[in-house]
Amino acid sequence: MYQTFENLNQDKALGLEIMGNVKAFKWWDLMVSTNIYNYSITRYELEGEVFETNTYNVRGNSTFTFKWGTKLQIMPSYNGPSVNAQGTQEGFFRADIGIRQDFFDRKLNLVFRVSDVFSSATYINTSEGQNFYIYSESSRKSPVFGISISYRINNFKQPERNGMNEMEFSGY
Repeated sequence: MYQTFENLNQDKALGLEIMGNVKAFKWWDLMVSTNIYNYSITRYELEGEVFETNTYNVRGNSTFTFKWGTKLQIMPSYNGPSVNAQGTQEGFFRADIGIRQDFFDRKLNLVFRVSDVFSSATYINTSEGQNFYIYSESSRKSPVFGISISYRINNFKQPERNGMNEMEFSGY
């Protein structure tokens, strides 16, 4: 079997995004967002055949700040099932965790991150057409660990956006 990629005629997504931020406690910030939308793909060589679905995704970001300055961030997400050019993609869940510690008046920071903590991000696709059916399942080796160290030479601070600071180790 020969498999290749091809441009499509048109794809469209129309939907609604809802996001909420809550400072549950002085030490806990919680953000949840969801997208609910209709997604469609039109293939030109299939005489305008449309593959269409209603789907969604949900993401969370829970940040805990400890009294000694350590921040723990937990970031779960779920992408709902959807269509692709010749079939479907199943939904999948993943969760990431990051820990950040600042030193020397926030000039030096150390971040440790674990991506796909539960090894649950498995991508399952099916494709079918005239005389073929393909089922594929793939995932990367996980969890994936990362560490970063940064040192600020000057005291420049990013301006706040909409009154919120974004965590530097956020995966979104």
